[in-house]
Amino acid sequence: MKRYAFIDVQNTETTALKVLKFALDHQKLFTYLKDKWKCERIFFYPGIQHGQDTLLHDYRQNFANLLKRAVHLLSLLRLIT
Repeated sequence: MKRYAFIDVQNTETTALKVLKFALDHQKLFTYLKDKWKCERIFFYPGIQHGQDTLLHDYRQNFANLLKRAVHLLSLLRLIT
């Protein structure tokens, strides 16, 4: 089974710094996810800057459409296997 990781960098860094009191090492996290969890792809989402609200709307819309297509493809694969 293929595994993918999606990291929300802004929330992850904020939580690590404010709650856990340490800075996150992205390279170590990448290596951990590759080695321990055998992730094929790891995506880092950096968040949005102020004034990018329309980009966020587009991102959410595109993500929703992508998710719908993925669910549809998975349902088709289940019918085949």
